Amino acid sequence: MPDFDVPPAVSLANLREFDVEAARRFPLPDSYLPGLGALGLIMDRNFDGSRCDWCTPTNCRTFACTGGNGVHFSLLVRDGRVDGQCSVVITNPGGGDGRSWIVGENLFDFLCLGTNRGYFALEQLAYSPELTLRVYTDKAWQPSEDWHESVGFVPDGFQRRVLEFLSERFGLRPWPGPERFEELQEGFGSQLELPLDLIVMFPAFSMRLERDFVLPRRLYLNRRDTPHSPRRFRKRRFPTTPPCHRG
Repeated sequence: MPDFDVPPAVSLANLREFDVEAARRFPLPDSYLPGLGALGLIMDRNFDGSRCDWCTPTNCRTFACTGGNGVHFSLLVRDGRVDGQCSVVITNPGGGDGRSWIVGENLFDFLCLGTNRGYFALEQLAYSPELTLRVYTDKAWQPSEDWHESVGFVPDGFQRRVLEFLSERFGLRPWPGPERFEELQEGFGSQLELPLDLIVMFPAFSMRLERDFVLPRRLYLNRRDTPHSPRRFRKRRFPTTPPCHRG
C-alpha cells in the first residue's frame, strides 16, 4: 500500500460524482470520452454493466470498463458487501484466456495505481506484465518503441490534467514499485471464484492459477468431477474478443 498511516476512504459514489465534475470542468477533445472515460475508466451506471459471464469472477461485481477489448474492473465481494473497501479486480476477455488480477486492495489503492498513466493501458498486464508494472510504478519511464504510445502508456496533456485533478481530489500517490502487484495476488488472488466456463475451456490455465494462488482450491479439487470437454465445448471456437454481456 502507498505510504499512508490511514489510507483515505474512497467510495463508488465519490468516484461517480468526480466523474461528472471532471466532465464539466475539462473541455472535451473530439477523441476522448468525458470525465474519467478519458483515462480509460468508464463508469457503469449500475453494477455488472460490463460483466462478461464466461470470465468475470463470480464473486465480483463490475463497476467500470476501459472501453477496449471488453477489459473491465470489478469489486471483490467481501462478507456480502460491495463498497470502496473491497479489492479491485481487472479482467481481460480480449487476452484470449479471460485472466483476472487484483489491482488494488481497495478502491483508493486502485486509483493510486493509475496516478501516472491512467487506467486504459492496464490491459497490457495480459501481454507484457513486467513492462506494464514498470511503466505504472516508475514516473520517469520513457517510451522506446512506437507501440508504447499506441497502447496508452503515455498520457497526453489533456489526460494529465484530468489525472492531476483526480490525484488532488483523493490524495493519491503512486505505488512504490512492481512488488505491490505480487503482494496483492498473494494476499487476495485466491479469493477469486472463476466461472465454470473458464475452467472448462482452459484446464491447464486453471491448474496454473491454482499454483499461483489465483484459483480457489475448492474449485480446483472439484475439477475431476467436471468433464474437461463436455459436448457443448468440444467444437466451440473461441473468438479473439469474446462478446460480453452488458446491462
